[in-house]
Parts: sequence; structure tokens; C-alpha cells
Amino acid sequence: MQYIALSNEERLSTGYSHKVVITHDDLTDTDTAQDITLAALTEGQFVTRTGYKLVTDFASANGTGLTVSIGNSDSATVYQAAKELQATEVDYWFSQLVTAPPTGGNTVVADTETVFARFTTSGGSSPLLSEYTAGEVHVFLEVTDVRKL
Repeated sequence: MQYIALSNEERLSTGYSHKVVITHDDLTDTDTAQDITLAALTEGQFVTRTGYKLVTDFASANGTGLTVSIGNSDSATVYQAAKELQATEVDYWFSQLVTAPPTGGNTVVADTETVFARFTTSGGSSPLLSEYTAGEVHVFLEVTDVRKL
């Protein structure tokens, strides 16, 4: 997994501030769901938008489906509902601007939040996440830090 703070030029052209590269090698759990941390937000920070670019479809010998959602401890889908990453024609997805950020709402409070991507397989007990042999997705976040205003 690779965390990348986007350059000022990339921020201006895309609206996103961070990119997280996740490959099949990062799916290590020996069950059907795994949370991968995308950002650890502190007081005054919040996510206003998310998106992804599916670079390579995820694949497994026993795979029938793999989804990713983006959320936090309150809801695994607060930023993005589950989207298919295996045998899909949808290679790009983005969310609309979040109008009331989950962390702190419209006010800044002394709160922290972990934003994560939840990968979930379908089809029962197989395949396990650790059995995936191919796949890469780039998850994009727009993180706003009101302390810098």
C-alpha cells in the first residue's frame, strides 16, 4: 500500500488531496472482509469527497465478486457505498461533495476519525481476501483542514 499526497497541480486539476494505492498484496486477511486505513483525521480535518480508479480488475481462482466501500467507525459506507472491483466495466467512480462532514459536522470539535476502505468478497467462505492474485485500485480523498484557513 502506498500513501501519496498529491502535488498542488494535481490537487487543482482533480480536486483531490491524497491518493492511496491498494493492490491484491494488501489484502491479507484470511476471511471475507478487511478494513484498510486510508487516513487518520484529527480535530479540524474532514473528508469532503472520495473516488477511485480501478487500474487492474481484482481476480481470484475462486472469486465471484469483490467490493470496496469507504467509511469510518460510524458507517462503513458513509463516504462511498460498496462498488464492484472484480469483473466490472466501471473503472472510475467519484462521490459528490459531502455537505455535512461526519467528523465534527459543520463545526470543529475535538474529535478524531479513521477513514478506511472496506474490502468484502461475496460468495460465502471462498475466496478469502488473501487468495486474490491480481488487482490494483487507486483511492482518492479530498481532505480539508480548516485549521489552515
